[in-house]
Amino acid sequence: MIAKTSALLNAATVVAVVGVSALVVACSSMSGVTSATGPCLDDSKACIDSRTATVASLVNDPSRAWVGQPVDKRMAASGIRLFAYQTVMDGLDCPKLLAGVREMQAARSALSGGASSGQTAERHNQIRALTADTEAQLASKARKRGCKA
Repeated sequence: MIAKTSALLNAATVVAVVGVSALVVACSSMSGVTSATGPCLDDSKACIDSRTATVASLVNDPSRAWVGQPVDKRMAASGIRLFAYQTVMDGLDCPKLLAGVREMQAARSALSGGASSGQTAERHNQIRALTADTEAQLASKARKRGCKA
């Protein structure tokens, strides 16, 4: 019985890995969804779905390993990280809150140079405003908890 259960679990694992691999290949081949330079920035359904899935993967990472990792201008322009921070900030400890503040400060600086390729000026301005707002929210939570830089 145990051998049969183990074989079934192994088969299910293989099917799951193959299914996820096929999904990744399909998604990466969609026009505009991802590129070697980072996330897509347009407002197509495929692009929005891709960014939403990326936010979900960050939010669902219980280790929060993504917090404090370097972010380039394109990632900052996508809004992915700021939406992830907005979702998880209540559960962040002081070091992660302060890392979030620093990241939002760096993102604001990176975004001051104008819209990224594929991004409308309107969307760029929205992301800049949301970045500043998220920075302020993270800083406020850090102050309320007595976090020291």
